[in-house]
Amino acid sequence: MGDGLMLLGAFSAAIYSVFGRPIVGKYGPMFVMVLAIVFGVLALLPLAFASGALTHWPGFSREGWLAVIFLGTVGAAIQFSLFTWSLRWLLPSRAVIYLTLSPITAILLAGVMLGEAVTPVLIVGLAFVIAGIFVANWRDADKDAPVKID
Repeated sequence: MGDGLMLLGAFSAAIYSVFGRPIVGKYGPMFVMVLAIVFGVLALLPLAFASGALTHWPGFSREGWLAVIFLGTVGAAIQFSLFTWSLRWLLPSRAVIYLTLSPITAILLAGVMLGEAVTPVLIVGLAFVIAGIFVANWRDADKDAPVKID
């Protein structure tokens, strides 16, 4: 189920990146970000209602509410606004490549902030993701080299 949701999220991000770029250029990243979050909430509201999630207020501790606020601001709104801003300056295919850093950053922050284990496999995975971003952004040296005219 989790892998399917991640695949659906990646597919949604790809569609948003391609079709959202002209709208971001026309209206600006902050307006588009707020609009996307509002429509996202409205789209998920029927699912939350059908699952019974709206029948009672969650009983989180103070730390739980701080985590919700952190995830809603830093983890969602700020990250999404930076992604939307990047669509103004990068091709959609380039902007989406950097989304692969989100889960790795979350795991590393969990290690630092929550004391989760940072394993060698995680470090190797991080190195592969960074190498993938580097390779995807690599330009052919011959193509970018100045042309020498005699």
